[in-house]
Amino acid sequence: VPCSFLESHRETVIDALDSYSNSQDRDRIRVRVQGTGIYDKYDNLQRVDPVKNVEPLDILDVRSRLDEFRNMQDGWLDGNGIPPDHAGLDWLSDAFETYYPDDLQLPRACPMVDGNINLEWSSKTQEVEIEVDLKNHLGEWYTLNKDTKVDSERQLKLDEPNDWSWACEKIREIMGRTET
Repeated sequence: VPCSFLESHRETVIDALDSYSNSQDRDRIRVRVQGTGIYDKYDNLQRVDPVKNVEPLDILDVRSRLDEFRNMQDGWLDGNGIPPDHAGLDWLSDAFETYYPDDLQLPRACPMVDGNINLEWSSKTQEVEIEVDLKNHLGEWYTLNKDTKVDSERQLKLDEPNDWSWACEKIREIMGRTET
């Protein structure tokens, strides 16, 4: 969508470009643009004018990553693969924004062949995954200590704030403890 950036936004956009180290990531550069959207009579966004604010997004930004999955087609993985349900992506995006603290390490969000989403955190000694069932709003929690090979599992009800709090606290403990 065309945007007319002010000179004051130029540095932010250039900084966003510089923050992505390799060419593969540079194709996925994302910035959040705030401004007035101009739409046609069919409600299609034509341009943003004027742009009031521009801010770079982290390459792991979950909302942005989930939006990328909306373009997936049946058979996206070597002829297999169900695209994620758009309503499920909306729910997960909203739940993540509501319950996941800003100061906690972002996960990698990956599509799964069954149409669900995997959230992954990794450190030197720990792996954490939540396999998110978009239809039932459930999560399968998995951890693996790479050194001891000790793992754990738990089912999460991702419509429940207490389950999000539990998961976030565990992620904070695991990532904080293993990174020091």
